[in-house]
Amino acid sequence: MFIPRSMARLRLARVVFLALAIVPTAVIGGWAAYLRSGWHRHGVQIAWQRALGLPVDIGTVEHPRPGVQRLGDCSIAGADGRARLTLPGAELETTATELRLRVPRLRCDDEAAGLLAMLAADWLARGERFDRNCVIEIDDFDWADESGLDRAASGVSAGELRVECVATTEARAVRVVRRPPERADASTAVSELRVVRIVTRDDVEPAGATPVDARSVRAADVRVTVSGTAAEPIPFDVVAGLARDTSLCEWSLGTSARVAGRIDLAWDERGWDGVMTGRVEGIDLAACAAAAGLRAAGDATVDVRSIRWSAGRLAECELACETGPGEIAQAFLEGLVGTLGCRRGVAARDAAPPALQPFTAAGAVVRINEGGLEVLAAPRFGGALVIAPTDAILWPPPAPVPVERLAWLLAPPDAPHVPAGGPGAWLMSIMPHGGVDRGARPAQARPPRQF
Repeated sequence: MFIPRSMARLRLARVVFLALAIVPTAVIGGWAAYLRSGWHRHGVQIAWQRALGLPVDIGTVEHPRPGVQRLGDCSIAGADGRARLTLPGAELETTATELRLRVPRLRCDDEAAGLLAMLAADWLARGERFDRNCVIEIDDFDWADESGLDRAASGVSAGELRVECVATTEARAVRVVRRPPERADASTAVSELRVVRIVTRDDVEPAGATPVDARSVRAADVRVTVSGTAAEPIPFDVVAGLARDTSLCEWSLGTSARVAGRIDLAWDERGWDGVMTGRVEGIDLAACAAAAGLRAAGDATVDVRSIRWSAGRLAECELACETGPGEIAQAFLEGLVGTLGCRRGVAARDAAPPALQPFTAAGAVVRINEGGLEVLAAPRFGGALVIAPTDAILWPPPAPVPVERLAWLLAPPDAPHVPAGGPGAWLMSIMPHGGVDRGARPAQARPPRQF
């Protein structure tokens, strides 16, 4: 009786051991091996590509704790397949209602900014795809120039960036906060941008219903507000990348141009309304002149005192521009005289002026409204627009001129009608309706006599 009973107990113990120890251990070991395998990494990569709608590459995937993925060597490509945003590492925590992405370090250039702006626009407009709130925390964030070298490497300190994407049944919003580093000067302020998309139609879904499908919402039902302050100068190329769907992204002010200021705008089916103020530093005149097919040299600064938009057009604008020593194409000076009515100075009346006219300094206050375009001299230049070491090269026009003349100034010399392309065409699309001189090129804009 003893031996059979002992053997039965032994077999039972073995079965229990297999059921409670070896099998779970094998399952856990196999699952752990799968989580470290290329199959799992590929599955995570496919899930990211479906969520973002863009090619994604992930080098490594780890699971430090439940609900958390630690990703290494990540990159997001544009529609052309070229990598636009690279993350050396990131940690993603997922809950039923929120995604929280923590990034130790990120350097953002204009291409990465354009990619992020596209993703933010998709998140705002396509609630059926993005059904969870999202928070992105970047511990060490800074801008990168076109060479890919970040400013922190040259001694400029970086700071934190936090992005919050929040949704309700009738609105979706993105808030971006840029905080300076703890070691920064106490006067350094926090930069912040808020973008809110509101569906204004009466039949919005009740709480808990499926988010509004962007394809079923008319333009008349949508209102977008944009407000923010850039306390720290931002590279102009990055700003142009963020404004990827506007003509601003086609302009170049040079790699050293930086923008700071305030923006308060609202968009509806009529277009943009609101006010912008700020300052643009480090403008490369050579890059600006190249857009109009001209040559120039020097650095400039523009104080944007006020730009007011109404129904998608420029209502009022006042800018103060100044530049130090440099050179400017003689053809552009000729255009200022012939198109805007500027007056020649004594220093500009040489019998054979050079193709590139050197100058000591230049400055102007430009005002645009329904009354036309007014160009005034900077006060500290003695009433002149452009000065040379010995005398003035150019004086401002005696009276305002139609705003269309500014578009003609940037048009090709042989254009007989209103500019249909290039910078001039874009200016015509946003200029105030009043004070416009429509039709053929002004007679005084024909090539005038040499200075």
